[in-house]
Amino acid sequence: MKTKLLFFVSLFSLSAFSQSTITWSNEITVDNGSVYGNVRPRIAVTSGNIPVIMWGGGTATQPLLVARWNGSSFGTPVQVTPMGYDPFIDTWAGADIAAYGNTVYVVFKVQPEMSNNIYIVKSTDGGVTWTLPTQVDIGQGPYDRFPSVAVTAAGNPVVMYMTFDTAWATAGYAVSNSNDGGATFSTPVNVSNLGGSIVCDCCPGYVTVNGNTQAATWRRNNNNRRDMWAGISTNGGMTFTTGIDVDNTDWMLSACPSTGPDPFLWNDSLYTVFMSGASGDDRVYLSTFNITTSQQGFIQTIAPNYPSSVIQNYPFSAGKNDTVGVVWQQDASSNIDSYFTWSTTGASGLINNESVINTTTANDQRNPHIAYSSNTFHICWTDLSSGNVMYRYGTITPTGIAENISHRSLQVFPDPSSDVATIDLSCLDHHDGVLKIFDVNGKEMESSVISGQEKMTVNKFDAGIYFAEVTDETTLEKFCCRIIFTE
Repeated sequence: MKTKLLFFVSLFSLSAFSQSTITWSNEITVDNGSVYGNVRPRIAVTSGNIPVIMWGGGTATQPLLVARWNGSSFGTPVQVTPMGYDPFIDTWAGADIAAYGNTVYVVFKVQPEMSNNIYIVKSTDGGVTWTLPTQVDIGQGPYDRFPSVAVTAAGNPVVMYMTFDTAWATAGYAVSNSNDGGATFSTPVNVSNLGGSIVCDCCPGYVTVNGNTQAATWRRNNNNRRDMWAGISTNGGMTFTTGIDVDNTDWMLSACPSTGPDPFLWNDSLYTVFMSGASGDDRVYLSTFNITTSQQGFIQTIAPNYPSSVIQNYPFSAGKNDTVGVVWQQDASSNIDSYFTWSTTGASGLINNESVINTTTANDQRNPHIAYSSNTFHICWTDLSSGNVMYRYGTITPTGIAENISHRSLQVFPDPSSDVATIDLSCLDHHDGVLKIFDVNGKEMESSVISGQEKMTVNKFDAGIYFAEVTDETTLEKFCCRIIFTE
């Protein structure tokens, strides 16, 4: 049971928490691209805030490879597609990866697409070892493509993929759930019929999961109107009953743009990022929608202040609660960079807040992908100047917290904590005091009285970074520490 909440007027000004900053790592090389390749890297985060990166290899058959962070570097890449399972992967579409805890899945379509199926491989040790492939589209295929994957809290995969009739026509999207860790999959549920027209048959779609709610997103082709739709299930993917038009730009285009939407879902909020050329310029947009109230938030260009010669494409998003980040590829005069914007105040904070994530700007820095966990954004991309897959991580810290921590620090153990954290209160010399716990945005999570105690246990919140502040009520002196809870 959590500590009983008692609320006081804090002597510590919350203005110190009013803004947040990101502390970035250096660029980190994931692989030797001349040996292992660099095609379309994608990232997921496992227990302990440890990233795992997947990409297409460097040989003619382009196997899929995965590398896991070992605390100081990425380990030797592991090939996860055996001989005879040559995956389709290109810069604009291909395999997908997702993780929950230490369970990681990779889905892929085997080439040639006209005569093969969709498969999934699984790791239960955070990406170190992998199973042999299991077919996903049993009873379907081979007329399908573009699989994407999400993972439920029970460690089960949810796979979305595009379907066709036997003439490779009448494109649609379907979602199939597994309830046994990817050993078998349910009959796929058609979701794109909610949009009322066929889907854009060369635009990848993606699925996201939060609790019992699943959101599948795709681009329609409604007589050349290339708008974005989402299908919502609130019963764990058994049925998708709500269709949402998340794109009001009404882009009319006779040719397929080969780029689709990417969603993330938190509680009742659906965030969808996509590219549209409706304005005459290829721009990245963000759409927000409240599933509970069926209210559209806003649909807006994230980074509009660029000349027409600049091309934005391939956006991806990640986040939790009101913390959200978006990455995309931006081409200016044939120089391609990977861009990033972020906010701890919801969607509105993303607008006109962009920056270049790659510090090396020679040649092309393309195909960025993003994951989020424990107040950390993890980003990977392809660096064509070196030929390698690259990675950076950024940790969110509210402005002013570091100064308070360094002034008089508390001791906390274990660090990081997976269940409970114990704070050493010997600094109070048995005086009464007040303990407050804040999240990284300065929101007060708990407040309690300390009556001569020498230590106090804080029960786990959601995984992430928190800050404890103790005020000695006799001396009014303040002490601070950081608490990290892992998944």
